Amino acid sequence: MSGLEQPKKPAGGGFGRFVAEKRSEFQAKCAGQPVSAVSKMAGLAWKALSEAAQQPYKTKFLEAQKKYEVDMVAFLAAGGEKQKGAAALRTEKRKAKEGTLKKQKDPNAPKRPAGGAYGCFIAANRAEFTKQCPGSITGVAKLAGEKWKAVSVAEKEKYEKDCTTNGGNQVTLGKKARAHIFQQSKRKGTQTGENSKREGAHALVIPRL
Repeated sequence: MSGLEQPKKPAGGGFGRFVAEKRSEFQAKCAGQPVSAVSKMAGLAWKALSEAAQQPYKTKFLEAQKKYEVDMVAFLAAGGEKQKGAAALRTEKRKAKEGTLKKQKDPNAPKRPAGGAYGCFIAANRAEFTKQCPGSITGVAKLAGEKWKAVSVAEKEKYEKDCTTNGGNQVTLGKKARAHIFQQSKRKGTQTGENSKREGAHALVIPRL
Protein backbone atom coordinates (compact mmCIF):
# COMPACT_ATOMS: atom_id res chain seq x y z
CA MET A 1 0.00 0.00 0.00
CA SER A 2 1.35 3.41 -0.96
CA GLY A 3 2.50 5.66 1.85
CA LEU A 4 3.44 2.76 4.11
CA GLU A 5 7.02 1.68 4.57
CA GLN A 6 7.72 -1.71 6.06
CA PRO A 7 9.89 -1.56 9.20
CA LYS A 8 13.38 -2.95 8.75
CA LYS A 9 14.16 -5.90 10.97
CA PRO A 10 17.35 -5.40 13.02
CA ALA A 11 20.07 -8.00 12.53
CA GLY A 12 23.56 -8.78 13.74
CA GLY A 13 22.94 -8.66 17.47
CA GLY A 14 25.14 -6.50 19.65
CA PHE A 15 27.97 -6.80 17.15
CA GLY A 16 25.75 -5.37 14.43
CA ARG A 17 24.99 -2.31 16.54
CA PHE A 18 28.68 -1.92 17.36
CA VAL A 19 29.65 -2.00 13.68
CA ALA A 20 26.90 0.45 12.73
CA GLU A 21 28.19 3.00 15.23
CA LYS A 22 31.88 2.47 14.44
CA ARG A 23 31.66 1.94 10.69
CA SER A 24 32.90 5.39 9.65
CA GLU A 25 35.85 5.06 12.02
CA PHE A 26 36.82 1.64 10.65
CA GLN A 27 36.40 2.81 7.06
CA ALA A 28 38.72 5.75 7.65
CA LYS A 29 41.39 3.46 9.09
CA CYS A 30 41.01 1.04 6.18
CA ALA A 31 40.94 3.63 3.39
CA GLY A 32 42.12 2.14 0.11
CA GLN A 33 41.81 -1.43 1.40
CA PRO A 34 39.26 -4.07 0.43
CA VAL A 35 35.86 -4.05 2.16
CA SER A 36 36.88 -7.26 3.92
CA ALA A 37 39.51 -5.26 5.82
CA VAL A 38 36.76 -3.25 7.51
CA SER A 39 34.92 -6.40 8.56
CA LYS A 40 38.13 -7.94 9.87
CA MET A 41 39.01 -4.85 11.89
CA ALA A 42 35.49 -4.65 13.31
CA GLY A 43 35.61 -8.30 14.35
CA LEU A 44 38.94 -7.89 16.13
CA ALA A 45 37.78 -4.71 17.86
CA TRP A 46 34.60 -6.43 19.06
CA LYS A 47 36.50 -9.41 20.46
CA ALA A 48 38.84 -7.05 22.30
CA LEU A 49 35.91 -5.56 24.24
CA SER A 50 35.08 -6.91 27.66
CA GLU A 51 31.65 -8.37 28.38
CA ALA A 52 30.73 -5.19 30.21
CA ALA A 53 31.79 -3.06 27.24
CA GLN A 54 29.77 -5.22 24.82
CA GLN A 55 26.61 -5.17 26.92
CA PRO A 56 25.40 -1.66 25.93
CA TYR A 57 25.42 -2.68 22.26
CA LYS A 58 23.53 -5.89 23.06
CA THR A 59 20.97 -3.88 24.99
CA LYS A 60 20.53 -1.50 22.06
CA PHE A 61 19.90 -4.46 19.77
CA LEU A 62 17.19 -5.85 22.08
CA GLU A 63 15.55 -2.42 22.19
CA ALA A 64 15.67 -2.22 18.40
CA GLN A 65 14.00 -5.63 18.18
CA LYS A 66 11.17 -4.55 20.47
CA LYS A 67 10.66 -1.36 18.46
CA TYR A 68 10.59 -3.39 15.24
CA GLU A 69 7.87 -5.68 16.61
CA VAL A 70 5.73 -2.72 17.67
CA ASP A 71 6.25 -0.93 14.35
CA MET A 72 5.43 -4.12 12.40
CA VAL A 73 2.13 -4.55 14.23
CA ALA A 74 1.23 -0.95 13.42
CA PHE A 75 2.33 -1.43 9.80
CA LEU A 76 0.11 -4.48 9.32
CA ALA A 77 -2.82 -2.88 11.16
CA ALA A 78 -2.64 0.06 8.76
CA GLY A 79 -3.05 -2.30 5.81
CA GLY A 80 0.58 -2.95 4.99
CA GLU A 81 1.69 -6.29 3.52
CA LYS A 82 4.78 -7.93 4.90
CA GLN A 83 7.46 -8.49 2.29
CA LYS A 84 10.50 -10.72 2.55
CA GLY A 85 13.77 -9.04 3.29
CA ALA A 86 16.73 -8.83 0.91
CA ALA A 87 18.55 -11.72 2.64
CA ALA A 88 15.51 -14.01 2.37
CA LEU A 89 15.04 -13.12 -1.28
CA ARG A 90 18.70 -13.86 -2.03
CA THR A 91 18.37 -17.25 -0.33
CA GLU A 92 15.27 -18.11 -2.34
CA LYS A 93 16.97 -17.08 -5.58
CA ARG A 94 20.01 -19.21 -4.79
CA LYS A 95 17.88 -22.26 -3.95
CA ALA A 96 15.84 -21.83 -7.12
CA LYS A 97 19.04 -21.67 -9.17
CA GLU A 98 20.43 -24.77 -7.49
CA GLY A 99 17.18 -26.58 -8.16
CA THR A 100 17.33 -25.92 -11.89
CA LEU A 101 20.96 -26.97 -12.04
CA LYS A 102 20.43 -30.23 -10.15
CA LYS A 103 21.60 -33.15 -12.23
CA GLN A 104 18.77 -35.17 -13.71
CA LYS A 105 19.04 -38.94 -13.46
CA ASP A 106 18.97 -40.93 -16.65
CA PRO A 107 15.99 -43.33 -16.38
CA ASN A 108 17.67 -45.67 -18.86
CA ALA A 109 20.98 -45.81 -17.00
CA PRO A 110 21.86 -49.23 -15.56
CA LYS A 111 20.96 -49.56 -11.91
CA ARG A 112 23.69 -50.21 -9.38
CA PRO A 113 23.05 -53.50 -7.57
CA ALA A 114 21.85 -53.18 -3.99
CA GLY A 115 24.44 -53.98 -1.36
CA GLY A 116 27.42 -52.93 -3.47
CA ALA A 117 30.69 -54.78 -3.02
CA TYR A 118 29.51 -56.15 0.32
CA GLY A 119 26.49 -57.71 -1.37
CA CYS A 120 28.76 -59.43 -3.91
CA PHE A 121 30.94 -60.68 -1.07
CA ILE A 122 27.93 -62.23 0.68
CA ALA A 123 26.68 -63.82 -2.53
CA ALA A 124 30.07 -65.40 -3.17
CA ASN A 125 30.43 -66.79 0.36
CA ARG A 126 26.82 -67.40 1.34
CA ALA A 127 27.08 -71.20 1.39
CA GLU A 128 30.15 -71.16 3.63
CA PHE A 129 28.61 -68.67 6.09
CA THR A 130 25.41 -70.72 6.27
CA LYS A 131 27.41 -73.88 6.88
CA GLN A 132 29.26 -72.28 9.80
CA CYS A 133 26.06 -70.91 11.35
CA PRO A 134 23.34 -73.51 10.63
CA GLY A 135 19.88 -72.32 11.61
CA SER A 136 21.06 -68.92 12.84
CA ILE A 137 20.09 -65.98 10.64
CA THR A 138 21.63 -63.39 12.92
CA GLY A 139 24.74 -65.54 13.24
CA VAL A 140 25.20 -65.59 9.47
CA ALA A 141 24.77 -61.82 9.23
CA LYS A 142 27.23 -61.22 12.07
CA LEU A 143 29.78 -63.64 10.61
CA ALA A 144 29.50 -61.99 7.19
CA GLY A 145 30.11 -58.58 8.73
CA GLU A 146 33.18 -59.77 10.63
CA LYS A 147 34.63 -61.51 7.59
CA TRP A 148 34.06 -58.40 5.45
CA LYS A 149 35.99 -56.23 7.91
CA ALA A 150 38.93 -58.61 7.60
CA VAL A 151 38.97 -58.50 3.79
CA SER A 152 41.92 -56.61 2.31
CA VAL A 153 41.49 -53.42 0.31
CA ALA A 154 42.56 -55.23 -2.85
CA GLU A 155 39.92 -57.93 -2.34
CA LYS A 156 37.23 -55.33 -1.65
CA GLU A 157 38.12 -53.60 -4.90
CA LYS A 158 37.69 -56.93 -6.67
CA TYR A 159 34.18 -57.32 -5.27
CA GLU A 160 33.44 -53.70 -6.16
CA LYS A 161 34.44 -54.44 -9.74
CA ASP A 162 32.32 -57.59 -9.80
CA CYS A 163 29.38 -55.60 -8.46
CA THR A 164 29.73 -53.05 -11.27
CA THR A 165 30.16 -55.57 -14.09
CA ASN A 166 27.48 -58.02 -12.95
CA GLY A 167 24.75 -55.39 -13.07
CA GLY A 168 21.38 -56.54 -11.81
CA ASN A 169 22.51 -60.06 -10.93
CA GLN A 170 23.47 -58.93 -7.42
CA VAL A 171 22.12 -61.06 -4.61
CA THR A 172 21.97 -59.22 -1.29
CA LEU A 173 21.13 -59.82 2.31
CA GLY A 174 18.06 -57.61 2.76
CA LYS A 175 16.97 -56.42 6.17
CA LYS A 176 13.28 -56.97 5.46
CA ALA A 177 13.90 -60.50 4.24
CA ARG A 178 15.97 -61.34 7.31
CA ALA A 179 13.31 -59.94 9.64
CA HIS A 180 10.51 -61.80 7.85
CA ILE A 181 12.24 -65.18 7.95
CA PHE A 182 13.38 -64.65 11.52
CA GLN A 183 9.76 -64.17 12.60
CA GLN A 184 8.77 -67.29 10.70
CA SER A 185 11.51 -69.20 12.48
CA LYS A 186 10.26 -68.05 15.89
CA ARG A 187 6.70 -69.15 15.11
CA LYS A 188 7.93 -72.54 14.02
CA GLY A 189 10.05 -73.23 17.08
CA THR A 190 8.98 -76.89 17.15
CA GLN A 191 10.49 -77.62 13.76
CA THR A 192 13.48 -79.92 13.55
CA GLY A 193 17.03 -78.68 13.33
CA GLU A 194 17.10 -79.67 9.68
CA ASN A 195 14.15 -77.38 8.89
CA SER A 196 15.80 -74.54 10.81
CA LYS A 197 18.98 -75.12 8.82
CA ARG A 198 17.07 -74.80 5.56
CA GLU A 199 15.42 -71.58 6.76
CA GLY A 200 18.82 -70.18 7.66
CA ALA A 201 20.13 -70.96 4.20
CA HIS A 202 17.07 -69.39 2.55
CA ALA A 203 17.48 -66.21 4.60
CA LEU A 204 20.20 -65.02 2.27
CA VAL A 205 18.29 -65.75 -0.95
CA ILE A 206 16.64 -62.72 -2.46
CA PRO A 207 15.04 -62.89 -5.95
CA ARG A 208 17.48 -61.63 -8.54
CA LEU A 209 16.70 -58.15 -9.82
